[in-house]
Amino acid sequence: EFGNKAIIHEEGKDEVEEYYILGPLELELDLYPIIVTYHSPFGQAVIGKKVNEFFTLEIRGKKTKFTINAIETI
Repeated sequence: EFGNKAIIHEEGKDEVEEYYILGPLELELDLYPIIVTYHSPFGQAVIGKKVNEFFTLEIRGKKTKFTINAIETI
């Protein structure tokens, strides 16, 4: 949901990453790469997921699996 922080593990990486799921901020996205808007492909894939659920996105022509490790309200 909007205003949440999702802790996500990308398959093949050692560390998890934190993403902030927010409303439209396209003009500031270059300044804040960890912010994901709700209507981006990544944001759409995360919304509605629960802890331990996964999703797959095609990034640069390669399917990548992501797992939700935690969700925190900010």
